Amino acid sequence: MPPATFALPLRNVRVVELTTVWAGPFTSSLLADWGAEVIRVESTRNLLGGRGPVLAPNAAMVNSLRAGGEFYFAYPNWEAGERPWNRCVVFQVHGKDKRSVTLELTEPEGMSAFEDLLLTCDMLVVNLAPDSLDALGLTYERLRRVKPDLIMVRIAAFGHTGKAKQARGLGAEAEAHAGFTALRGHSEVDLLFKDNVAFADAAGSMSAALGAISALVQRAQDGKGQLIDISLSDAVVSLLAPALLDAAMNNRAQTPLGNAHSAMAPHGCYPCKGDDRWLFIAVRNDGDWRNLCEAIGHPAWTRAQALQSAFGRLRNRQTIDEHLADWTRSHDAHALMSLLQGCGVPAGVLMNERDVVESPHIAERGFFLPLRHRETGSHLYPGTFWKSTPPVTRIVRAPCELGEDNDWVYKNLLGALESTYAGLLRRKLVGTTPQS
Repeated sequence: MPPATFALPLRNVRVVELTTVWAGPFTSSLLADWGAEVIRVESTRNLLGGRGPVLAPNAAMVNSLRAGGEFYFAYPNWEAGERPWNRCVVFQVHGKDKRSVTLELTEPEGMSAFEDLLLTCDMLVVNLAPDSLDALGLTYERLRRVKPDLIMVRIAAFGHTGKAKQARGLGAEAEAHAGFTALRGHSEVDLLFKDNVAFADAAGSMSAALGAISALVQRAQDGKGQLIDISLSDAVVSLLAPALLDAAMNNRAQTPLGNAHSAMAPHGCYPCKGDDRWLFIAVRNDGDWRNLCEAIGHPAWTRAQALQSAFGRLRNRQTIDEHLADWTRSHDAHALMSLLQGCGVPAGVLMNERDVVESPHIAERGFFLPLRHRETGSHLYPGTFWKSTPPVTRIVRAPCELGEDNDWVYKNLLGALESTYAGLLRRKLVGTTPQS
């Protein structure tokens, strides 16, 4: 008898996406993971960020991206191809399981088609700059007159209310505004050298997806639409409670600790055998400390009286780190992880992206999805980061090519006449190739 499965909970929800870069597309990707049908609205006149740095990157530009270690705007095999807007790696990630339709919101026909599309959907996800939304007339007040029960999820660096509501910004600016940049990194490293991980975009996207689902639940009860206003900065602030309370209660501003911890020592990354191989070790309490000492053979330095209490270890963290590094650097990281885990000490290999792709553990959990894309071939794509029992039934579409669902949207969903659709194509208000 086959195992029981259940259908995804948002399988009857349609989402229209008008998004750029990362936070908006990732929000609708999360909704698609739960079964929502997502239709991405795009323009052939002005491709929104995320389909590549330029429409036609030359070989010199691609080589420059490769030499600089750029991953956001990379291309498979570092070849832009004939249609690079369909091959950019970052779009390949957040474009899966979506449809793409092209229309021009600056033209009356385009705005009319957009409003007709809204009538068929449950939700609109947008993260264009607030002034851009205003210029297009895409305010919640106007759109709810088109569709009274519309759920609109608006995402911006600083939200759509408050003194900074018209300020432009990406995740980096939101993180700085939230105070996260000042906490991130190492005390001895200048702020100029901070990494560019899109933390605020991820935090904001998850907040937006949660808000969207909450609005759907509420609408099921009262039949009313709702505006969900997401600030990337607020999403980051919500995760910094200890530092914020310390500032409010003790009038103190925390400083970056790097890999150290305010209450745990040792706590950090330690070098292992091989090229750039590391192991992270965290000692939470005296029990962990005793287990660590046993694992490394109780060398003389571990028996110092000053290290037998948590406070003493915090005061002598640098000395501990030096001794631990002397021990770890002659061992294989995976072997040490196994040894320490066996002794009850939290430890984990610091894996790079290649390690993650090749990880047997991650493969066994079925995280990566094998998908075939017409422009890029067959590759493994990131899947959902949750599992359920019983498992879900789901067929995932390959990342959408620009305008590949134009026929389906205009003719099937909107019921456009063949002559009307042909006129839109003739006037280049619909297409599958960007206009230079």
